[in-house]
Amino acid sequence: MTNLYGAWLTDTIAADAPSSCGIAVDSNNRAHINYVDPATNKLKYITNVSGNWITSTIDNALAASAGQITTDSNNKAHIAFKSVESSASIRYATDSSGSWVTETIESVWTEPGDMRVDSNNNVYVIFLNNGIYLATNESGAWVSSYIPGSSDGPFRDIAIDSDNNVHGVDYDVNNYVVQYASNISGVWITDSADYISLGASVYMQQMSVDVDSNSKAHIVYSYWDDESLSNPNEIVYISNNSGSWETEKIFYSCSGLFSCFGSYSLPNFSSSIDPNNKIHYIDSYSTYTTNALKISRLAAGYEHTLFIKPDRTLWVWGHNDYGQLGDGTTTDRLSAVQIGSDSDWTAISAGWKHTVALKEDGTLWAWGYNEYAQLGDGTTTDRHSPVQIGTDTDWAAISAGGAHNLALKADGSLWAWGLNGKGQVGDATTTKRLSPVRIGGDIDWAVISAGYEHSAALKSDLSTVLTWGWNMYGQIGDGSTTDRYSPAEIDYAPAADFTGSPTSGTAPLTVNFTNTTTGGVAPLSYEWDFENDGVTDSTTENPSHVYTGGGTYTVKLTVTDSNGIANSLAKTDYITVNICLSPVRIAGTTPVYYSILQDAYNAAVDGDVIQSRNASFTEDIDFNRGISVSLEGGYDCNYSTITGKTTLNGNMTINDKALSIKNFTWICQ
Repeated sequence: MTNLYGAWLTDTIAADAPSSCGIAVDSNNRAHINYVDPATNKLKYITNVSGNWITSTIDNALAASAGQITTDSNNKAHIAFKSVESSASIRYATDSSGSWVTETIESVWTEPGDMRVDSNNNVYVIFLNNGIYLATNESGAWVSSYIPGSSDGPFRDIAIDSDNNVHGVDYDVNNYVVQYASNISGVWITDSADYISLGASVYMQQMSVDVDSNSKAHIVYSYWDDESLSNPNEIVYISNNSGSWETEKIFYSCSGLFSCFGSYSLPNFSSSIDPNNKIHYIDSYSTYTTNALKISRLAAGYEHTLFIKPDRTLWVWGHNDYGQLGDGTTTDRLSAVQIGSDSDWTAISAGWKHTVALKEDGTLWAWGYNEYAQLGDGTTTDRHSPVQIGTDTDWAAISAGGAHNLALKADGSLWAWGLNGKGQVGDATTTKRLSPVRIGGDIDWAVISAGYEHSAALKSDLSTVLTWGWNMYGQIGDGSTTDRYSPAEIDYAPAADFTGSPTSGTAPLTVNFTNTTTGGVAPLSYEWDFENDGVTDSTTENPSHVYTGGGTYTVKLTVTDSNGIANSLAKTDYITVNICLSPVRIAGTTPVYYSILQDAYNAAVDGDVIQSRNASFTEDIDFNRGISVSLEGGYDCNYSTITGKTTLNGNMTINDKALSIKNFTWICQ
């Protein structure tokens, strides 16, 4: 799959699904792929040459995994993989000489952990063997060395800086430490980058290291805390830009936009450094994060603003007549002030004159105007500073509306509270709710947004949208202006479309139409107007129509879904129908047309040219008038081009002084 041309393109490159595979792209944008053939357990290699996928077997030894693949400055592939032919070993393969050459790096049972190539095309591979070892072929032969301080932890990664120094990272499972090591001029220097204070309950899931242009390390790791069930999954970023290690949590899988749907749900991820030394991160929840922007959460209400800094402190400013800023007063603030000293805020949302927020531990907080119970604390008393709403610790996302709120929990359930006069809470009533109530029983809600007096939410398929609440101006999008008291799925209007074949030809012309409409709620109904005259000619989904008259025709299709929402498409001058002239004529400035050859001959005078279309005639002809005429057959409909021959089925009697015949086929009867 590639988005080389701005859209994702896919191609099947192997008939069977491989048990493991890897990919690298060289400087010519050519893909290099290695995989284990499930039928033979042999390691194979695929690359695209001149638009064709070429496959070769790398090694005849049995391969346990595809391992690692990378390319060098000469666009040659380098692969490290685990072989289990006779005894397990880590092997190396390259096609730098034009054919595959394999070597044994080390006889161990483990997989290669990571693989890099420096600017001199030297290869570096790390593997586990009672500690982490780095193997390199810099001297022409493979040499392995132990990385001091490394442990048996399975999560390890390396990076090469611009001076070809190696930087590595692993997790010390005995001391619960993220361990960093760098080899500067041949000497290993180790450091504890981050201590995971949760201890033995932590399960490290993934780890990566990148090095910027200043040779500073940037580490991203993820872990699962088996005992902290309220907020178990986190992804952490560490850097030593300032000379000492600084830690920042960039993802809370149970208190961010996306929910944790069960245990061990932390996403896979990858990170990279851009030319400006900013870290970019992408995970399998399709969440993209970068520290090129330094404000992590921002919210604007009716007359107040809030943001959460990267250090997770909360800052506010603006109008404060009901305590919506949360600083314990009702004094307006013309510049940003910090709310308390807590540094564990993770999400913020501002309503009309109230605020809701989440903390790192999954707790829900609110403050400000509360006449309509929008704070959710069971009262209608205004709050001038943050108060915790209930005791639950599994809140995942929030959205504040005019005087109501929506929230998601970690299990994907939807909750709401506050003003409900228009049904904006979504519990099928118009009763205001003083505390959060669950909306329905679904657990696949993914995104929420609260409007002034209506609500919208997106399901986890990222295509199903539901809305409810006030609908005077059609904001619910259901084709009406009726308020909705519970979530209703948005009916996307059908997008009428069709094709016809053929779209031009000679009458009588039969055109087959194919409906290609998308959207709408099934079943759909169809109204075809083949001549755009306001008359419905067919209600079949894929009809045919015969055009007998010449000219151009506009075709219109109207599609209506099961909810009565209709959409029409008219294709102007879509069908062109040609009418053929009579099959025989006497040529001249003003041709005279006939239906049979004998009639044309009977009307001809000496020297006339009789022309006929590329058609078939069944008649007996008697050329007996003693005149000179020429017969020219095989013309098209308009007598502009000879496209074939005229066929005569019958007897021909010739008794003229001169008769010339061209492009005729005579089948004597």
